[in-house]
Amino acid sequence: MIPWSQTLVSIPASAASFTSNSATDMIPNGDYIFPAAFFAIGTKFRMHASGVCTSSSTPGTFTFGIALGSSVINQAFGAITLVASAATQKWWADFDVECRALGASTSTTFVATGLFLTSTALVAAGVTCLPIGTGITAGTGVSNVATQTLSLQGAFSLTTGTMVVEQYEVVLLQA
Repeated sequence: MIPWSQTLVSIPASAASFTSNSATDMIPNGDYIFPAAFFAIGTKFRMHASGVCTSSSTPGTFTFGIALGSSVINQAFGAITLVASAATQKWWADFDVECRALGASTSTTFVATGLFLTSTALVAAGVTCLPIGTGITAGTGVSNVATQTLSLQGAFSLTTGTMVVEQYEVVLLQA
């Protein structure tokens, strides 16, 4: 079988500035609706997002989440600790998501891993594997018998950061 991929959604322009300190859709114009019964065990997709981030003198942390509907389907990725007073620093993130179980109610589950890259002016380490320091396990499950809206969520621990997603794409992967 020849591997292939298909872009499901991308954004034509930068998303609005994101400053929320509660888990919120970072790219409302980048949501994708999966039809009912879309997923099979082994279905994989990749989310790519990149942009700029600014932190204040009290920077706090930032967390990512991948949601289907109102359920965050990845296990906790962990908090990325920002450096104080970083101005307009580029960042890049990729997330690989795979369906591991199927069913109704909350029986359809996924695992996800990610990579967050930026300069050491924004995050001391520069490169962060997600989830931080743990193996992967399934997150909250969803129903495969209903349509599911995919979104990339984010949250600052303090409302002193600003993030802008400049590029975003979701690609369905098939082997």
